[in-house]
This record gives sequence, structure tokens and C-alpha cells, in this order.
Amino acid sequence: MTIAARQERGAPIVALLAGLLLLGASIAMAGMGGWAYALGAAALGLALVNPEGDFFATLARVGWFDALVVGVYALLCNPQGFLWRAAATWSDVFAFTSVGASCAAGLYIGSLLIIMAYSGRRPQAAANGALALIPFVFSLFLAIGSNLPADLGRTLTFHAPLDYFVVAAIGRAPILILLNEAVVAGASIALGRRPQGGLGLHAMLFGAAIFASFTPNIATYGSLEFAQSLPPALGVLFTALMAAISQAGLWGETYLITQTVTDLLHGKPPIEPAVRKPWASGAGKGAVYGFIFMLLVGAVGAFTQNDGLYDAFVATGVAGAMIVGGVFYPLGRAIMESTDSTPPFYGRLVREYQRPSNYLRGLMVGAAIWIAVALNTPALDGGARFLFGALTGAAAYAGVDFLSDLAPILLRRRRRLSSWRVYLFGTLLGGLVGGALGWYFDTLQLDTVQAKFYVYTAIFYPHWGRPIADYGITPLFQRWGQTSLGPAQGAVKTLYLESLSGVIQWIFAAPLFSINLFFLTALVKRDLKPLRKLFSEDGVRQLVDNAILVLRWGLWMAPIIYTFLKSVPDPSWYNQDGLIRTGVASLVQATQSHQAFVDWSLAVFTGLLAYDWLRVLIWFDHMGLRVATLVNLSFVGGDALDESSARFLGKAQTSRAIPEGLRRFGTWMPLLLPFYIPAGADWDKAWTGAEKLRAVAQPTLNLLLGYAIVAAAAALFLAALVLRRLAVTGRRVAAYGTGVGGLPDSRPFVLTNGYLTSEWYDDGQGVSRVERNARNGAPIDITRQPDDPGQPRGKFIYFREGDGELWSLGAAPTYGGAATKLQRLSPTRLFLERTMHGVRVEATIEVVENEAVEVTRLKIVNIEKRPRRITIATLREWVVNESGAERRDAAYNALHVGTWFMNAPAAIIVQNRLLKTPQLRQSQRRMSHEVAFHAAGPGETGDVRLIGYEDMKSRFYGLGTPAAPDALIGRAPMREIADDGLLYSFEPCGSLAFEARIAPESAAEIVIVDGWAKNFATAVDCIAHHLNADAPSAQELERVETRVRTLLPAPALPGASATFGADGKTLIVTPGLPRPYAHVIANNHGAGAVMTAEGDIFTFAVNARQNSLTPFRMGEGRFGPSGQAIYVHDLASGDTDCATFAPLRRMDGAYEAEFGLGYVVYRRTRADLDLELTVFAPPGRTCETNILRIVNKTGSDRIFNVAPIAEIALDETMVESQGSIEVKTDDTGRALYFRNPKNHFAKGWAFASTSLAAEFAETSRERAIGPNGGGAPYMVEHSHPVLGNARRQRTVAAFCGPVEVKAGGEAKIVFSIGQTGGLDEAAHFAKVSRGLGWAEHMLDETKTFWTDTLGVLRIETNKPEFDRLVNDWLPYQLLASRLWGRTGPAQRSGATGYRDQLQDVLPLVFLAPELTRRQILLHAARQFIEGDAVKWWHTAPSGGTGLADRTIASDPHLWLPFVTLRYVQATGDDAVLDVETGFIETALLPKGVESNADVPLPSRESAKLFDHCRLAIEWTLARFGRNGLPLMGAGDWDDGMNLIGLEGRGESVWVGFFLHGILIDFAKLCERRGKRDLAARYRDTAEKLRAALDKCWRGDRYLRAFADSGKEVTPMSAMVSSWPVISQAVDFSRGVECVEKALAVLERPDRILLVHPHYDEQSDPFPGRSAEYPPGVRENGGQYSHGVSWFVDALVLLGEQAQAKGDAKEAARLFARAFQCWVEISPLSKYATPEAAERYGLPPHQQAADVYEGPGYEGRGGWAWYTGSAARMMIGAYALLGLQLDKGEFSLRADAFDPKGELQLKKVVYKGKTYTAGEKPAA
Repeated sequence: MTIAARQERGAPIVALLAGLLLLGASIAMAGMGGWAYALGAAALGLALVNPEGDFFATLARVGWFDALVVGVYALLCNPQGFLWRAAATWSDVFAFTSVGASCAAGLYIGSLLIIMAYSGRRPQAAANGALALIPFVFSLFLAIGSNLPADLGRTLTFHAPLDYFVVAAIGRAPILILLNEAVVAGASIALGRRPQGGLGLHAMLFGAAIFASFTPNIATYGSLEFAQSLPPALGVLFTALMAAISQAGLWGETYLITQTVTDLLHGKPPIEPAVRKPWASGAGKGAVYGFIFMLLVGAVGAFTQNDGLYDAFVATGVAGAMIVGGVFYPLGRAIMESTDSTPPFYGRLVREYQRPSNYLRGLMVGAAIWIAVALNTPALDGGARFLFGALTGAAAYAGVDFLSDLAPILLRRRRRLSSWRVYLFGTLLGGLVGGALGWYFDTLQLDTVQAKFYVYTAIFYPHWGRPIADYGITPLFQRWGQTSLGPAQGAVKTLYLESLSGVIQWIFAAPLFSINLFFLTALVKRDLKPLRKLFSEDGVRQLVDNAILVLRWGLWMAPIIYTFLKSVPDPSWYNQDGLIRTGVASLVQATQSHQAFVDWSLAVFTGLLAYDWLRVLIWFDHMGLRVATLVNLSFVGGDALDESSARFLGKAQTSRAIPEGLRRFGTWMPLLLPFYIPAGADWDKAWTGAEKLRAVAQPTLNLLLGYAIVAAAAALFLAALVLRRLAVTGRRVAAYGTGVGGLPDSRPFVLTNGYLTSEWYDDGQGVSRVERNARNGAPIDITRQPDDPGQPRGKFIYFREGDGELWSLGAAPTYGGAATKLQRLSPTRLFLERTMHGVRVEATIEVVENEAVEVTRLKIVNIEKRPRRITIATLREWVVNESGAERRDAAYNALHVGTWFMNAPAAIIVQNRLLKTPQLRQSQRRMSHEVAFHAAGPGETGDVRLIGYEDMKSRFYGLGTPAAPDALIGRAPMREIADDGLLYSFEPCGSLAFEARIAPESAAEIVIVDGWAKNFATAVDCIAHHLNADAPSAQELERVETRVRTLLPAPALPGASATFGADGKTLIVTPGLPRPYAHVIANNHGAGAVMTAEGDIFTFAVNARQNSLTPFRMGEGRFGPSGQAIYVHDLASGDTDCATFAPLRRMDGAYEAEFGLGYVVYRRTRADLDLELTVFAPPGRTCETNILRIVNKTGSDRIFNVAPIAEIALDETMVESQGSIEVKTDDTGRALYFRNPKNHFAKGWAFASTSLAAEFAETSRERAIGPNGGGAPYMVEHSHPVLGNARRQRTVAAFCGPVEVKAGGEAKIVFSIGQTGGLDEAAHFAKVSRGLGWAEHMLDETKTFWTDTLGVLRIETNKPEFDRLVNDWLPYQLLASRLWGRTGPAQRSGATGYRDQLQDVLPLVFLAPELTRRQILLHAARQFIEGDAVKWWHTAPSGGTGLADRTIASDPHLWLPFVTLRYVQATGDDAVLDVETGFIETALLPKGVESNADVPLPSRESAKLFDHCRLAIEWTLARFGRNGLPLMGAGDWDDGMNLIGLEGRGESVWVGFFLHGILIDFAKLCERRGKRDLAARYRDTAEKLRAALDKCWRGDRYLRAFADSGKEVTPMSAMVSSWPVISQAVDFSRGVECVEKALAVLERPDRILLVHPHYDEQSDPFPGRSAEYPPGVRENGGQYSHGVSWFVDALVLLGEQAQAKGDAKEAARLFARAFQCWVEISPLSKYATPEAAERYGLPPHQQAADVYEGPGYEGRGGWAWYTGSAARMMIGAYALLGLQLDKGEFSLRADAFDPKGELQLKKVVYKGKTYTAGEKPAA
């Protein structure tokens, strides 16, 4: 009878409790040596708790083995043995003490219980055996510390006359080899695998063991007389090298063993790279630690031992101390900030020495130490020492900050100090740290440290009169169990032995720290989730991960602790070891006299000496409760304190403020808390009175009572949790227990060989992942991870017979039909079986050993008595990037993925250009050649042939979904298999289609191969091998690799089109175009939506990236589920429909979408029903409002169930917010409220509200949609959600209610979604915004707002298509998408770009100058006090500067003076120059660091806008290179050139031109403001800059840049062809030559390129990110519209210059060329033919960010909407037309009404005045 069955009969808890009690009894009996009783109790207990079968079957089948193990432990028990004493004989290895036998039995039984609790079954026999052997392996490990290795060494060397320690090392070697092999083999067995083979693995284990065996000898060699005899400098270096080598071996072995254990719990097999990499990491860290430690100590020792040097230093006095402090402080900080996860030490050390403040702090500390020595401060009392230390710390921290701020004030570079909060914070931090150090180091402690210092500086102890003694340890402070680790001959050996002892001692402490962390986290966060997690599989893994991390601390921490640990002879409450003991001591000290407290403390200490159990108990109390709590509090509570500190300092968003070094000080300080040890007579009294403790036991009863109370509470709590877990296990369904892919509670079947991992869920969803062991980098997902059960993702296999139903191997993605059976055959093999439509499919999936390859053997069995022709198609959704990268930025990731198809063998090979080679220096990284692949071919039986393939999502899915892709249901063709080669589809997938002809009751087989390889050729060889096919010849392989395929259009619906309305202010789109057309709405409060013509609606508030109200999926394509929709269900007919094509995708009736200014109207027309959905974002309101209109066109009344349903994200993606969203329901049922308290970018309550008389309001997506998510939602079809209390996984706002529509009548429903501040405000707005009258009024207000805003300036030409762009759509795009929404259909920014949005507002000087002014001041306030500015920033919820990116890019800050100059000139608003705005502050970037995102501090410093601009200019002027040009840093306007000047030497020619123009114009402004000297300096600098730029001319072009290497960057570039003219740096003839020669290379009939030729990984100099794009894409040789639009400006300026020279003909030609370029860049040139329009693929009412040039995709439009080119094209058009604004006065250039090529201006209306040719303005 199963536990589940027993539960039904009401007796599970009794049985479980009885079983646990029996198991506990067996553990106790094992320690007593009662083997028969232990065996019986274990058998009965395990039978009772086993969840697999009934009691007697379990007892007969498995109980005997487990019981036998426990019985053997008991049989080997020797109660007279000593705990933790190394074996004296080989037979002792197999003997246990009482405690040892109980621990062994407890470990074995506990492991069984854990495995059964989480898997529902017992482990396999081999795993049981491995568990049983663990205690013996541990005993063998302890034997290393005995004489047994020496005995073994003598035997192995045939008793050769070798040194004892050499013989011992030889004997240790086989023991460590055996230990390594046992750990690795045991890990493999525990995972259900055969022990790992391979020469490389065993060689690694052998080498690591040999190295570790001889590390004591190596340490000894550094501690012998030879080392002491070397000259001091050489001796220090030699000992440091010996310390490095010995520590490397010890650390490497420790990391190897511990990482193997960690990998075991994570299901990762111990393959060779998994063993080698942690060993190398540990060895490297150990070498650095040993070398630095001994070098520092040795150098200081050698210095102090040299009387001449020492006396000279002392004579320098405080000055010498300050110099030493300044030199060593950066080193000390780098050491203090070192942890197991910090970057390499050397790089951090260099950066610390680049920080000027470190030297100042070091000077302060050095001076303070000198003063302390001079005043003999350590002899003062504790309070005085604390005060002195606090003053020192405050001076070194806050004092240096103050001086650093004061110096610029004295130099008149700033006016104000920082906030008092900054100095108070520094005073507190520095004071606490300094005070703690001052208090700690009294005279006695300094003597202790000094004595230990001499221990470390004495290379060879006998030379210094020190004896050589054995180094012993006493784990658990066991009095009689001391273990000798060998003799310490000198400093290096002592350091080695202390590190070794640290590992041994912390074996017990580490688990205590880890367990404590869970409890402390629960306490601090006031949440039981951490405790529940502790008793989960993930919790156990995290427990061990944390424990191993702490265990590794012992390697470096032990020498530190042994050096600084402070003993105190006088008892006090704080120096009593243990948390409970400290609590009791505090109570005793507070309630009794001082002498009584002293007596009590002495009595407790006497008990420690007398009783092992009390000593061990207090040790656990001390390490597990007190020290662990204080240390863990520095992590858990430290984060909260850090965030609170940031808020105190004034940071506007959640951030950090405490320096890492001080945080680490807080971490390690608890380890050095003083402890009480009696001295003198008290010590004698304790020692002699230990045997008489019982007579004086009374004082310790209260302590024991305290322990008893805590232990009882903990025992009850843990027992309850264990019982609950076992009971839950019993209720599990035995079969198919992984869960549905995408749910957080689901646990997949995991197949892994350490190189590749394949995960599979019950519903057939899966993912393939390449592990770091294969690729020498972070793991990458080959296919998309299933993270949403409503959107099946990853890899699938489809089946279809003829025109029959499409079905899949798993339930997902097609759903319906028979369940798929999954069975894990082994750790690397999985079997799936499903029967549908007379076909049984059997799939065996295997991850191939020692390869990053997964092979699926598919057997299709025809179980009917007729022949069948079955189509089998695969699908792989490519990611080939780190987890999460594609989920957040799907379009950006897809942009970089190229796919090759080859047909013999059939394979799709994939490369992601974002993957880099693993060099440490960023400037040296290049594109990796690694590839993923998907291949398939016939198996051994059946007639199977390849019939097609597809590697482009939009062609595979078409207008369908994963459940019904167009390519598989006959609505779209797949690619012909003869079309092979490379394709950049920009939406990659992989699908191979086969046809299998199967005879009656026969089968066909297909072999599918997925995997990863280092390069293309290796992938092809691997594919051929596993498909048993011939590999292509070298010539054929080269042909396939180099051939480029053409991008084919995606399928479209018949009649799909897009046409402008009569006035050009609307675009009417019929859904179903090859690429979805999108529209953006947004208001000035940052609320809005991005919508496609098909009806995919993404809603956001405040921050489109970090605060998605509904999920953003359109970057992935249009096949996913809609984030929101309003369903209309006819209760009489059962018909369900929507006003939008998606999500139902019905092919009957008609659809259209009307894109308007500020709104979208979706219309659905049927014979019996019209649906119309209007979506808009009301001005000034943080919401999106929907008005649904239902028109009943029949003669009968109808009742509809109307259901608005919107998924709620409230974060970047729904994955981030899952489990964090709080929900509240309005009493009326018409509103729902949502809040994500973990979202630091947007605060407040979101709401969804409806005018619908809702009968149900639901927040659980599973209950609203239904379990499978296919078809119409459950709530729509059933008029209520799914009943039940299932936990909410994904959040929705869903309502449903009846709506009656009379015959021939109509009804309207309002649905609003938005976000406000508090809950009351949200409730009020929800109530208001659901009113129909309010919604219709707001719709009118929205239309009026846009009419008024865009009506300020209207032009009329002979080109209406030109007019509608310039008048309406370009300014609308600028405002809605760029300035307010900051989002588009492919990219969500959410942040404000410093350069981006400044450029955007330039044309608004005509339409809304107040917006330009506001933006200028907004950006000025995001400038650092040094003069540079952020590259981008997020606005904090409070309105301040949130997360911001400081960069070394060379141009962002310069756009402030550039835009300010043009704004002032256009508006005459000189007053803005005197507006005071603040600055922000954060640390300067270290050399070689491209950028750093952090939350800056608001500065008290402020300046007039004029000075902000001046500072920006000065920042650049201070950073010039060897060619007299500005340094490029991490790129200029072209962010993709980020590696050209990253190392600080590269120069930007473009910034030179840009700066030249700014200097010329700013000098004029300086003149007007009376700053003539500054003006003269700027003009002089401009002249020198112009001369330097002239030297960059190369006959037909200017250089683009000089690289760090000094090499020239020489492509033809639009930026350095147009800006010489714009910047006034060249004369007319050079300007014309420069522009025309560039256009001759860059110009195409329908686009203009940014650069030519494109970059690639072979480019030298290598530009950086630009080369990551495919050829001809975006900045890499495509039309990057923003950059090439400057050609229009340059040509207009040249035309004006020609006019000024009187050359009207040349002026006309140049103006005509300007218009021609404008058209070529704009969407107007993209629709010359239907084929061109189809290839372009973007809507005509917005300016594309980019147009591609690369082979196979020439003319394809890139990203839509979110681009600064909309503003640029407006400026170009205004300049071309001759529109002028000077000091607020609007005018037209004299030639305004003259033809500009094909363009002729007819009329201009500006602010109500009309301008026509030859007429005065008319009002």
C-alpha cells in the first residue's frame, strides 16, 4: 500500500512518525555498538517511510540492504575509540567511535530520506553503495594526518633511504589519488552514471593528487636553512614563490573536491573540464594568496630587520609614515575587497592604484598610525582607543572626501561642498571601522600580532631560536582528539599548515553558516519562503553551495584569524562564545553582582574543559548561531543597510552606498570577536576544578536550560517540516511528474553529459543548453527556454498526414489528444511515446558522452493496416546566447544570428555574432566562430526523404501560431532544399521537413542531431558522423559556407494592404502583410502602447522597458499570444470573436486597423456583427483606454459574454515579476489593482477597470485562460473562470459579464489600464476612467491635443506624400515614440539617452520650444561635476536620476552646448543660459573601463546652463591625443566603434569636426556675454583643431578615426563627409568635393549607407560592436538613417554658400541633391514597386531607423518607430524648405518658393500666419 493510499485511510502521519522514531533509534543504537538492534530498527523505519510500495514489499525488497549498512556501522563501532583521531593502523580506518558510528548511520539514513522526499523513490543500488562508503573514504582522508602514509611510502619505495617527509609525500599520493577517484566516481554513481573514463580526466585527478601530496614538502623547502641563507630580497622572493606553489596545490585540491560535490547536487557529471577548471581556479587564487601574503610579510620583515633602513624610516617621522600609508593603502583595499567571486586580483589592484582618493586616505592612515605609536595609544583604555580610532577613520573617510571637495572650491572649479549627509555618512562609516580597530588593538593584542608577525617573518625557525614543533589541530575543540598536521619548520610551512587547518576546521562550520543563512534571511525579510526553500531541492543545492563557499574561506581566513584573534582574561557578556551563551551571560551580568558573573563565567569555562559534549555544544552555538549570524547579517542585513544608506545620501533609486571593502570588513569582523579565557589563578582554578564540575554545576544550569529551550523549539519545527515533506511526497502522482514547461514549480527531466544539457517537460517542451565546460565561457541556450506555459517555446517535432490534423510529439504546442509518456532511462537518455491517429511515435533522446551533441532516434510506427504518408517536421527556436538575453531583447539577438542550410546531409547550422572569444581584455575580444546545429536524416528503416526546410520564423509561422504554423498546414510553402547557403533572416528558426512512406503495420526511422561545435567545419563532421552520412567535400563545404541566400517574403493574407486616408492623417491597414505594421501611442506622462495591425497590444506606464503593464512580445514576431484582448462571445451560438485579428486569427469576415494621431481603431466586419475597438492614451493621464463598440446587425436581440483580459507584467518581463505581484480587488468587481514592490523603476498601483457589469473578476491567468491556453479562454466560453484554488502563477486582469445588444442596436464597453501612486488614487482613477462619457470625452481631447500640437507649423508642397510626413507623422513619431514613449515594436528603451533626446528636441523649437527648453535643462542636470555626462539614465520614481550609465564615450556631453546654442539662436531665449541647474556625482571610471551603470548622487553644486555647456567643452579639450584630435574613448556618435579608443589613445576625427563647430559658435556666445578671453581661447583652439583635421584628408575622404594602435580608420563615412561642412571646418570647394565623393560611394536609389565597406571580424583596426552586425546592417554598412540624414543639412548649407557667392545654378543643383537625398533616406523611396515595398516591409507613416544593404537582404527595413532619425528628417526638411527661426522670429529663406529639384513649396502656415510666394504673411 502506498503512502497516498495509507493517507486515504487516515494513518500517514502516524506511520511516518513511527518510522522516523525507529530510524532515530537505529542511529543511536549504532553509536552503542548494538548492531542487531540497529539493523532491525533501520529496516522497520525505512519500510514505514518509503513512499514507493507497501510495507511488507519494501521490507522484503530493500530494507535488508539499508539495514545491513547501518548494522555494519554498528558492528564496527568501538565505544572506547577517540573522536577525530587519525587511524594508527590500517584496520583503524574501518573502525568507528560511538559518535562516528552514529554520524555514519545518520548520514546514510538522512541521505536516503532526502532522496525519497524529493524523488519519491529510493536511490539505485550503486548510489546506495556509494553512500555507504562515504564514512570509510572520510576515515581514509583522516589517515593522511597519521603515520600510515609514511608506512605506505616506505613500502612503495622498497624502504629506500629517503627523507621521512619525502616518503610520507609518496605515501600520501596514492591515498589522495584514491580519494580523488572515489569522489569523482562516487559523484558519477550518485547521478546514476557509470564512473567517468577518459585519459584526460584521470590524468587531471592523478596530477592534482600528486601536486597536493607534495605541497607540504614544497612549503618545507621554503622554510629551510637554504631559504634563510639567501640575500634578504632574494629570500623574500623565494619564500613567496614557495608559498604560492604550496598554496596553489592545496587550494586546487580543495576546489576540485568541493566543486565536484557541488556539481553532483546540480546534476552535473564530473567530466574532465568540470574537474580541471575549478582546480585551475583554486590553484590560481591560492598562488596569488600565498605569494602576496608572504611577499608582504617578508618584505616588511626584511625591512624591519635592516637596522639602517629601519632607522632611516623612523627618522622621517610622520612624513615617512604618510608615504608608506599612501603606497600601501590601495593594496590593502584591494586585498580587503577580495572574495571568492571578485575579478582577478591584479586588475583590481591596478584600478585601486588609479584612484587618487586612495592615496589621500593612505596618507591619513599613515599619519594616524605614527601618532598612535608616538602617543602609545594602545596603552589607553578601551574608550580612548575607540575614540582615537574613530577620529582616524572619520578623517580618512569623511575628511578626505571633504578635502577632495574643498580643493576644487579653492581652485574655483566648484562652489559648494557636498551634502552634509555625505560627510556624516563617511564619518559614521570611517568612525565605526576606525573605532573598532582602535578598540581591538590594545597593547596585549599588538604583542600577540607582533609575535605572530615574527612567526611569519622567520624563514627558518632554528635560525631565530625558535623550536620546530608539530602543528596540531583540535576540531570541535576536542580535548583528547588532537591531530598533528606535521612540523612547522618556518614561515611558509606555518602558513601552509594554517590554511590546511582552516579547511579541516571549517568542514563543520560551513554547514552551520549555510543553514543559518536561510533562517536569518527569513527573519530579516519576515518571510517563510527561505525556510520552505531550505526543504526543497533547490534549497538543498543552495545549502551545499553556500557551505562549500564558506568552507573555502577557511583556506585564507585561518591564518588571518590565528593572527588577530583576541583573547580576554576578564569576562564580559560579549566575549562569551555562542549566541545562546551570550544571551544567558547578558542576563546573568545584568541581574547578578560582578563577582557572581565572574564565578559563573569561570564555572562555564570549567565545564568546557571537563565535558566534551558541552564543548561541542557551545562550539556549535558559537559558530552556527553567533558568528554565522553576524557574518550572514553582513550579507542579508548588509544589503538592506546599504540600500538605506543610499537613500540617506539622497540617491533617487534603490542602490548601494557602502564601499565593498567596508562591507567585507563587516563580514569578517565577527570572526575576530574577543573571547574569554581565564588567566593566572583563574586558569589554574578552572583546570584543576574540571573534575569537580558537578559540585559547582549550578551556575551552568541556566545555560543548559537555554540550550534545551532552543533545541526543543528547533526540533519541533524541523520535525514538522520533514513530516510535511514526506507526506507531500506520498501524495505525488508517480508518473510524469515534471510539470508543464514554463511554470516555476516544474522540474524537467534533465539529460546532461557535462557539455550539453537537454531538459524536457511533461508537455514536450524542452531546451538545449551548452555548458561552460564545452565552450570555455558562460553557458548558452541553443534554443529558447520555455518560461511561459501559455506560449510553448523551444524545440518541437510535428506530424501530419495529408490534410489531417497537425499534432506534436508532446502535448505542446498543439495540445489535445493522448498524453505523451516520458521515461528517463538514464542520466543521458530519455524515452518519449505518443499515439495519435493510428501512429505511434517512439523517441529516444540521448546526450552523447563527451560531446556537446544530442541525438534523437525517432521511430514512427504505422499501427493501421493501410499505407501512410506522414509529414514529419522539426522546429528549433534559436537563441545561441546566454539565458535571458533573447527574452529581454529578442529582436536585437535575432539581428545577429545567421543560419546556413545544407541538404546533404540535411542540416541547419547557426552562428550568433554576439558571442565573443574569451580574452580578459575587452579590446582583444572578437566574434566567436562557434556554431549550433540541427540536422536530421533517415534511420535504419523506412522510406524517408527531405521535402523542405525553413529557417525564418515569419515564413514558418506565417499568420499562425506554434500550434498551427502556416508552413505545416498548407498555407505557406517551405524553402526548396536546393536553396542552400547562408541567410540572415533577422528572425531565425530551424525546421526540417521529411516525408515518411510507411507500409501497413511497419515503421520508419529518423535520426535528429542537435548540438554545438567550435566552428562550421567541425559541426559538419559531427553531423555526418552521427547521421552515418558522407561529409561534403572541402569544395562543397566552402561553396555552402560562402553562398548567400536571398531573403524571401513571408506569407501574406489576400488583400492585405496599407493606404493613407484622404487627409494623410490616418493609415488604414488590412492585417496580414508579410511583416506586421506597428503604431505607437504615448502621452506626455509616459503612458502608452505599441500596437500592430493584427491586434498585438503592448501597454506601458512611465518606463516602457522596466515597467511593462502588459507583456512585450512583438519583438519575437507575431506568432505569440496577445498580451491583451477583449473577447465577445455569443451565448446563443457559442461563437467567439474579437475586433482584432489576433488572438483568435479567424479567416472569415474582414479586419482593418486605422492608425491615427494618438489612437488606433480596430474594426471587424461580419454579416451579422460589427466590432470596433478604439485604443488611445489620454493626454496628461497615466492610462490607456479602450472603447469597444458592438453592433448587432441581426433582427434579434443578442446576449454576449464580454471579457477584457490583459496579462499583467509590471516589470521588464513577466518572468521577473512572477511571484512578486500583489493583487487587490475592488468591491464592485469592476476594478483590479496590482503592485510590484520589487520594481525599483516604477512605484505605485496599477489598475484595470471596466464599465462592464462584470460577474467575475479574475487575477490568475490559469483560471482565466484555462489549463492549455488553446482557442478562446475558458472565462470567455464558460462565462466564469476555472473553479479551484490553484496558486496564481501568472497574473492577469480579467473580467467577464453579459452584455445585451438589441436587434440593430449597439453597445459600448470601456476598459482602461494604467498606473498611479497610492491605492486610493488608483481606485479613484479606476472609477473615473471606466466611465463611457469620460472615455469618449478623452478620445476627443486626444484628437484635439494632436491637432493643436501638430498644427503650429503646416507646409504645403507639390508632394502630398512629403507634406504628410513633415506635417504630421515625423513630429508625431518624435513625440510619441521617441520623447515620451521611448519605445517601438523592436526595441524598448525606457531610459532617456543624453545625446539621443537632446537631438530629438531640436526641431521642436518650431513646434513647441518649451519642450526643447525643458529637455535642455533636464539634461544639464544629468551632467557630472567634472563636465562629462551620463550616456543614458532612467528617471527614478521620485523624479530624480535613477540608474544611469557613466561612459568614456567622447561625445554625449557635447550635445548639450550644441543644442543649447541652436535653441538660443532660434528662440532668442538668452535667459535660459542663466538658469541654475544641479549636477550629479559618482566615481570616475578607471582606465580601460567602457562604462558603469549606477545610481548617482545629486550634487549640491549647481551652475548656470552656460557654465554647464562650458564644462562640457572643457572636459573634451582636456582629452586630446597625439594627432591633436579629441580622444575617442568608448566610441563617439557611432556607439558601435567602442573599441577604437577604449585603451585611451584612439582619436575621433568626427568629434574633431563636431567640436570645431561648437567652439566657433560658442565663442560667439562668449563674446555676447562679455567673456572675450574665453572666446579668444576657443577660437584659437578651433583654428588648431582645423589644422589637425586638414591633415586627416586622404584625397577623397577624411579619416574616420585613429585607433589606439595609431592605425587609421579609413572607410568612406557619411559622418566625416557631411560634418566638415556643418562644422564650418572646410571651405566651399572642399565641402562639395567631400560630400559628392562620399555620395558616389554611399548613395543608392532608395537608401544611403553610413559607411562602406562594412566591417567584419578581420577589420584592422577592429571597430567593436559595429562589426558584430551582419554585413550591411545598421551602423555596419547599412543606411543608418540618423547618421546619413546629415547629408541633407550639409547640402543645404552648401547651397546657401553657393547662393551667397552668387552661383544660383550651383545652389539649385545642391538644393535638388538635398531633396534627392532626403527622399532616398525617407520611406518615400521604398515603395517604387510592390516588390520593393514588400522587401522594405515597414509602414510608410514613420521613418525607419535603418535600411539594410547586405547580400540577400538589400533594401530590407530594420527597426521601426524608435529612432532619432524622425527629428533629423524634420530638421532636414525645414532647412531644405528654407524655414527659419531666428531669435523667435519666423521667416523664410529667399529661395523658399524656388524649386528644389522635384519639390516646390506652395504655402507655409506658422502659428496661424500663412506664407505664400510673393505675399506677405496673412493671419
